[in-house]
Amino acid sequence: TIHDLAGHKKYYSSHSFILELISNVTPLVFLLMASLMLTLKDITAQVYYWSAMIGNVCNKCPQRSSISLVGTHADCVVDYSSYMYMVR
Repeated sequence: TIHDLAGHKKYYSSHSFILELISNVTPLVFLLMASLMLTLKDITAQVYYWSAMIGNVCNKCPQRSSISLVGTHADCVVDYSSYMYMVR
């Protein structure tokens, strides 16, 4: 089953509730998507928010879960130099 939480702020309050419900049934695999078209400050803030939220929910999980970070829109990035510290 795939649940797309989409990251829309108006739904933030329901995300932890949904994740807590499904985390008791099965281990979770998270694909944390970040658009590389955003500023590094915005990407960092979003990754921090989602990883903290996922961590809080998964601390209560009976099974081990995992997170993979996926950068999207790489084909639209003109200057990769500001992202190089992320891959070191």
